[in-house]
Amino acid sequence: MKSQHCYVQRQRGAISAEFAMVAAFIVIALIFIVSQAPKLVFKINEMRFVSQASEISQEAQAWKKFRPNFKGVTIKVVCEDGSLSKSICGAANDGKATNPFGGDWILAAPESNLGTIAVTGKIPNETDKKKITSVANAIAPSTRSNCMSGSNCSSLTVGADSLTMIY
Repeated sequence: MKSQHCYVQRQRGAISAEFAMVAAFIVIALIFIVSQAPKLVFKINEMRFVSQASEISQEAQAWKKFRPNFKGVTIKVVCEDGSLSKSICGAANDGKATNPFGGDWILAAPESNLGTIAVTGKIPNETDKKKITSVANAIAPSTRSNCMSGSNCSSLTVGADSLTMIY
C-alpha cells in the first residue's frame, strides 16, 4: 500500500511538468501571434483600401449615368447622391480621414481626359508610407491599364504619401 502512495506522489509531479510545457507552448504561440499583428493589420487595411477604391470608381460610374463625361464629379457629389457608404464618405460627406490608413479619399475627373476619373488615396502614417509600394502593387491590376505592378503603370501614380488611380 505504501508503494502506491509514493506512485501517486510521482504522478502529480509529472502532471505539473506537462502543464508547464503546455503553458510554455501557449505563451510562445501568443508571442508569435502578437508579433505578427502589425503585418496582419497592414494586409487587412491594404485589402480594404483596394475594395474602397473600387467602390468609389463603381459608384462614380453610376453617378455619371447619361452624362457625357465625369466633369464636376467629386467625392462630395457622389456621397450626396447616396451611392457611397458612410464609411467612405464620413460624417461631412467629404471623404476626409476615411480610408483604412486614416487618409483622405479624393475623386476628380482629370482635365486631360474627362472620360476617366482619378481616385486619390492619401496615406498619412509614416509606417504605412514605407509600404506604399505594396499597396500600389495590390491596386495596380484594378486600374484602367490593368497593370501587373505599381511600377511603370500608366494609370497609377505613386506619390510619397498618396496613390492616384485612373479608372
